[in-house]
Amino acid sequence: MPSAQILGPSRSEVPIAYWSHSFPPEIMRQETKIAVESGFRAHKFKRRAHTDVIDQVESICEVCPEGYDITIDANCTFGTPHPTISLSSDVYDYYVLGGWAPNKVR
Repeated sequence: MPSAQILGPSRSEVPIAYWSHSFPPEIMRQETKIAVESGFRAHKFKRRAHTDVIDQVESICEVCPEGYDITIDANCTFGTPHPTISLSSDVYDYYVLGGWAPNKVR
């Protein structure tokens, strides 16, 4: 018996996302274009203190299609909950982030 059946229900599909490092906005736009042309519907990128996450998200949203999902991987770089909450408020008006933000028009 397959281990997936032993451990729980199995899936016929597994969600995947395009992944990139924390790049400047112009490169994030290029990365997103590559992702979309390759058929990805989601993009996960690293957040680093030396870059502006809002600029990165905005650049992704400039070229991504409706329904494109964005996940910001901070790797605990925010330090405390306050910066995380602040960022959440700032990016709330952008497209779909991590599946939780409203799907608003850019």
